[in-house]
Amino acid sequence: PASGNYQAGMIRIFLCQEMPGYLFVVTGQGTRLLKIVDETHAAAFQTIPSSASRDLLDITLGGRNGIRLIASTGMEYIAADQIPVFDGLTQEVTIPGQEAVWYSIDESLAGSSVPVVKRPGDSAIYVYNKYGDVVYTTHVQDAGNDLPMPGGGKIVFLGEAGSCFTFH
Repeated sequence: PASGNYQAGMIRIFLCQEMPGYLFVVTGQGTRLLKIVDETHAAAFQTIPSSASRDLLDITLGGRNGIRLIASTGMEYIAADQIPVFDGLTQEVTIPGQEAVWYSIDESLAGSSVPVVKRPGDSAIYVYNKYGDVVYTTHVQDAGNDLPMPGGGKIVFLGEAGSCFTFH
């Protein structure tokens, strides 16, 4: 799993009434102002000479398996309201294909921890607080097997297709 992509695995999009026709995209690499091209595209409206343009991005609304936000960087994002809930009944997570599996942490688990019983060898888990900050990752030496469950947080599982994580 590409760990660098998940250190800042979430983006936020804001429309501003004072700037019709534009939107702000907040990523782990900073805030970008994009011009709305049409109902499915927003693009960086300027380029900067030299390598500074490498940090610009365009986004497209579409994709497979529901509505996705596809960035020109190759990353694909899902809307927060499309993320299933990780609750006390979740005992297993299987990676169906080459995509990460995201969950919103149920408020009933807020402040607790969930032990991982089984985790595939070449896999990763990231837990984010409600602000999108990583509070746990298996990429830290001696991370332990207890996943913290912050209120309003998210959790993502990465691995090979068919990888299975079990809990409790």
